[in-house]
Amino acid sequence: MKAIDVNGYRYCDIVLYLAALLAALGERVYIRDMSEEQTMYEYLPSVEGLGRDDVIELKGVFFARGAVPVPSDYTYCFNLWEPMEWVNFAREDTIGDYRIYVTDEEPRHEKNTDLLMRIVERKAGDLKDEESLVIIRDYMGVTMPKLNLIIGGAGRGKVFRLPYSDKDRKAELHLTVREDISFRNVSDKMSCLLEEIICKLRPGTSGSVFERAYRQVLR
Repeated sequence: MKAIDVNGYRYCDIVLYLAALLAALGERVYIRDMSEEQTMYEYLPSVEGLGRDDVIELKGVFFARGAVPVPSDYTYCFNLWEPMEWVNFAREDTIGDYRIYVTDEEPRHEKNTDLLMRIVERKAGDLKDEESLVIIRDYMGVTMPKLNLIIGGAGRGKVFRLPYSDKDRKAELHLTVREDISFRNVSDKMSCLLEEIICKLRPGTSGSVFERAYRQVLR
């Protein structure tokens, strides 16, 4: 099984698209929400009769709260963190094979985003490898220059800036208002990001195979 640590904020839509795409490609996908706010569950329809500790399955993707054991027949597991929880609770034996850091410009995230940037700085060597990626939802063009100053040349090729897109924002909000998890088309920039990550997580996935999976997810 390949584990992916996702650390930061505003990552739920990205993770849901990635998980759905992997499931459409025939993979067995598990998502464990280790974050304090458990934001992922705001994106999932409520299921009557299920308690907080129950595992939810939606369109071939399984969701659980906390560091529950993942069955051995799963091929991908996303571990969701906030910066402080990752610093305090992530152990060497629970750190994933691939790391995705996500942040945005929200003022309420500023303190913890600084912490996230320090994590990235401390692990800047990781960004030389194929196993790490930083995603910045940098609508005003303020965060990206700061990040480049922090990480220097160590990982600039691994930093992906997402500019504002009405299409992406509507697709993100669409996930929160439907009672049956469903997906809308995203911008070319977001689609390129999803394809890049999928091809890293699942080597050998061609562009045409990704496009077929993407079309399937949108049905």
